[in-house]
Amino acid sequence: MAHRVRMSSAPTHRRPARTTPRDPLPAVPVPNGRDGAVGLSRAAVRHGVSAGDLERLGRGVVVATPSDVQPIRRREEERRLLLAAQASGLRCDRASISHFAGAVALGVPTYGPLVRACLTVASGTDLRHLAGAHLHRATVRPEDVVEIGGFRVLGVARTVLDIAREHGVVAGVVAADHALHHGLIDENELQDVLAHMTRWPGQQRARATAALADGRAESPLESVSRIRLLEAGLPAPELQVEFCDQNGEYITKSDYYWPEFGVVGEADGASKYDEEGRVRLRQDETHTALLRTGLEVVRWGWPDLYPFRHTVREIERAFLRGARPGSPRRRWGVLLPRVA
Repeated sequence: MAHRVRMSSAPTHRRPARTTPRDPLPAVPVPNGRDGAVGLSRAAVRHGVSAGDLERLGRGVVVATPSDVQPIRRREEERRLLLAAQASGLRCDRASISHFAGAVALGVPTYGPLVRACLTVASGTDLRHLAGAHLHRATVRPEDVVEIGGFRVLGVARTVLDIAREHGVVAGVVAADHALHHGLIDENELQDVLAHMTRWPGQQRARATAALADGRAESPLESVSRIRLLEAGLPAPELQVEFCDQNGEYITKSDYYWPEFGVVGEADGASKYDEEGRVRLRQDETHTALLRTGLEVVRWGWPDLYPFRHTVREIERAFLRGARPGSPRRRWGVLLPRVA
């Protein structure tokens, strides 16, 4: 078994190796009075809340106070999931946890401002509101619902497209890319759900999300960056290209590649670096190795997306400097799929 090498030309993609998914969510707490209590007396709950060990989310629901070292957004995501579970469990067993709260329950990343916890009920349900949660009414097919911890949650494909309809294409693509990359859904499932959203509000955003979703993206930063590149009018790059030098020695896999310009783009999230900087050092070494082959390399992170125009100018300048096809400066190759 060996790699074939093609020098300085567009790559043939293969499915990227799966990365480790996000840590599982803590168990959704069972509200007091539904299938038993949480196991604490009222006095113990009052003491826990006053001591800061417990947090009261609403009537009958308490959870352990999250650690201060937990990322703030993650804490807020979990809070909305717990509020949605409380509303569903105490008021309407037919309601399904949905939208951002559903994404958190399913382990799908969210992007954009966090809004109220959301639940969805079938059209015609005799329920005006849910305390602590926003209520959506829409068609809910049995195949759109999964059960997690005893609670109804809208499935991944439905949740992805609901997020797109409600929160926009970028948020939808972040969720869809992750779901496709980790094999939670496939494109056919997205299209199946989309076919049942005829004349729904936000349908165009859902369609755009399904068209733009790409399972090769390996992080939310890569997903958002890809949309920003398209919005800036830049040519669509190739994704997840593996490079080697003229001797066939492997260098690295890059997030974005513009073969017509000889330019590589790297979306470097902070999660790629450890506390001692070992990952950064390795990335700096590969950065230098890419430059030695004649490639131009542009790198950016989350802060560079706001505004993104400075990074766009860097990429455009790299296009002007880059070694175009036929240039003797093109001393790199790309790896093709393994062959027997």
